[in-house]
Amino acid sequence: MAEMFAGLIYRPPRKEYKVSDLGPNRYIVKGQMCMREDVEITSRRNLVLRCSLYLPVMKETMKVTQPLPCVVYLHGNSGSRIDADDVVDSFLVEQISVFTVDFGGCG
Repeated sequence: MAEMFAGLIYRPPRKEYKVSDLGPNRYIVKGQMCMREDVEITSRRNLVLRCSLYLPVMKETMKVTQPLPCVVYLHGNSGSRIDADDVVDSFLVEQISVFTVDFGGCG
């Protein structure tokens, strides 16, 4: 029984979601046009890490006009990049980009 509970701590169930659960790739928050670009990075151990880069952009060009600070959001033990939804918009309206990543074996 103790092993079962310990397993939930060091190997919790993977959080499953669809990319569509991350929301639209382009959206407006408090008048600020925002976009999400999903990327994949392959680790040295050949694990594919799924990531998202959120950017505040100009409506007309869908581009960033200047270098921006970036928050790297790292989820907790049983989380995934979708957990960043709670904070992403707050950073974007302040002209701060956000990079999220699913650790190998998560999300």
